[in-house]
Amino acid sequence: MKYGSLKWNRVDIYFVHMLLLFLGISHYFGITFLNIAITVLIGFVLIFSENLKKRIVILFTLLPFFNLFTTEIGNTSLYYLFLIFVLFSVIKKNNWKIKKGKIWLILCGIIITLFWRDIVVQIKWILVFSFLCIMTDNSQLEKSMPMLIKHISISTIVASVIGYLMMIMDKSIYNNSIVYLSGKTITRFAGLIGDSVFYSQFCVILIACILAFCIMHKLSIRFSIFTSIILSGFVLITYSKTGIILLVFTFICYALVYIKNNLKNNTTVIKAIFFSIVFLIVTILTVNYIVKHQNTDLIKSFMLRFSAKDLWTGRNSVSESYFEKLNSSIIYMLHGMSISMYTSNGAVVGATMITRAHNIYLETLCLFGVLPAIFIGILAVKKIYNIVRKKRNFLCQIIPTVVLLLSGISLHGHIEWPYYFLVLLCYSTLGYVEKEEWF
Repeated sequence: MKYGSLKWNRVDIYFVHMLLLFLGISHYFGITFLNIAITVLIGFVLIFSENLKKRIVILFTLLPFFNLFTTEIGNTSLYYLFLIFVLFSVIKKNNWKIKKGKIWLILCGIIITLFWRDIVVQIKWILVFSFLCIMTDNSQLEKSMPMLIKHISISTIVASVIGYLMMIMDKSIYNNSIVYLSGKTITRFAGLIGDSVFYSQFCVILIACILAFCIMHKLSIRFSIFTSIILSGFVLITYSKTGIILLVFTFICYALVYIKNNLKNNTTVIKAIFFSIVFLIVTILTVNYIVKHQNTDLIKSFMLRFSAKDLWTGRNSVSESYFEKLNSSIIYMLHGMSISMYTSNGAVVGATMITRAHNIYLETLCLFGVLPAIFIGILAVKKIYNIVRKKRNFLCQIIPTVVLLLSGISLHGHIEWPYYFLVLLCYSTLGYVEKEEWF
């Protein structure tokens, strides 16, 4: 299907993009009343959208601006209200029916998180987790994926530009991620997400999804390359080692997939060889530039981050600390620990107290317990396997999932708002089946 055959009214979704731009400007100047007014207006656009697929696309389009749907940055986001409305719409579309397996999974999640003893964190987690469960294998979402990825890419770029302006003008409260360089500090970019490592994870997975749909011919090559380059630029100024390594990994994987899919096409092979030579030349020129400009702050920051004695940035001591917590009580092994226990008495790395596990697999053990963690692992592997075994060519669609799994080695996420949305994006990209009609 050609890109031009996507015939559905997109006036309201582009109107949402315009409102998001105004919302960013409003927060930049600190106009509280306007922040709320624009948020309410976006809510009305979501409510009056004429079909469920469009509501889903709009909901994900709003995601990069999650922290701005409030009177001021730092307060609880009104995005949760948008989430509840779309969740309600999905259940209504299914005639108020939810599969028993999903209901049991949500109920188990509610019971286990009672042991967190933090009602606010639990309610937020239940909302996002319920959305993940109910939207998994949802045909409305999977059919919407190409358009969804397109619009979330646009809104992420706009949010990143606004976040960058806030950072350089010192208007953002999210300036704790820094690089210490020769007596001065350099702020690591975090977009509007607020944390440089989570922002880089968000962008890299989004790039992986963009390239997946590009290779499937569901997004144009120009759009895919343009957005990927811009997002890659923002990833670089996060100075996140995990993000940059995964970014390189993503591009190499898709280059190999592209070559594999076109081995029988001599023209494509010649193009691949040509671009490989260009890439080699660019790499040599880049290395030469770095050698000659080692005194610039940008180059110094990268050299400092990637030449440190501890490339894991203290994560080994963090892991040891959390394993000690986990082993301190048999109760923690059975159903996990409270949020206060999880986020207190962490490991000291440099001058910073680390109060998260910085590993999604270790965090799963800490928050849910060993037996539930094993169940979650088996369920995840089974869901991925059931999709992969039905597909002849799944390589380009599984790369976002692989990137997400690899990022979990150095990043946590269960009680961070972006994580389950990324899980859903990766899973829906993997499960996407080409349809002749999306909307």
